[in-house]
Amino acid sequence: MKPFIFKLCLFCITFFIVEKVFYIFLQISPSLEVDKRLEKLIDGEINKDLIILGSSRGARNIIASQLDSALGISSYNLSYLGSDITFHEFILETYIKFNNPPKIVVLVIDEPEAFQQNESLKFRFDRLYPLAKYRYINQELIERNDKNWMANYLILSRINRSNFNLHKRKFSVLDTITADGSMTLSFQRNQEIFKYVDTIDEYSKNFEVKDKLKT
Repeated sequence: MKPFIFKLCLFCITFFIVEKVFYIFLQISPSLEVDKRLEKLIDGEINKDLIILGSSRGARNIIASQLDSALGISSYNLSYLGSDITFHEFILETYIKFNNPPKIVVLVIDEPEAFQQNESLKFRFDRLYPLAKYRYINQELIERNDKNWMANYLILSRINRSNFNLHKRKFSVLDTITADGSMTLSFQRNQEIFKYVDTIDEYSKNFEVKDKLKT
């Protein structure tokens, strides 16, 4: 019995020592990201008078620096492509927790999908994974049931498969983030014909998701 207990203890000690080595991947991940906005939020580096929240409509359609010139205040765009209303709320809560509260918050609604189930709009867990070294982010992942309670103690439970990707991320033509956080397109399709649509679809509450209504 004693040899078994000794081997078990030795295994546990070895496991805990070896698995801590994987913490290096958590440390490296943030430096490989090209979108630094969420990390800047956690580090309290934004502190603007006006912030913009939304998905692609907020990212593409609003240039924060233009609001600076027009209103004479400091602005920053915190819109994320493909994000839903629950993610927008998370970004706002994170901003307020680590930065000075903004004077104005502009929320760009995805009409009519904002409070409905939509595969193209979701909580952007992929933006949290690279920052799992932060206790705040780790707790958020646990509370949203993306990670279990063991992530508080084990690096292997805390780490994500994407953390093992050690390639430096790069901007593409479609997702370049400017200094003000906006992601406006720098080109237009040749010979594009835009058609004005004046029809209004009737909105139905039957498709609303309760969790999104709570935000």
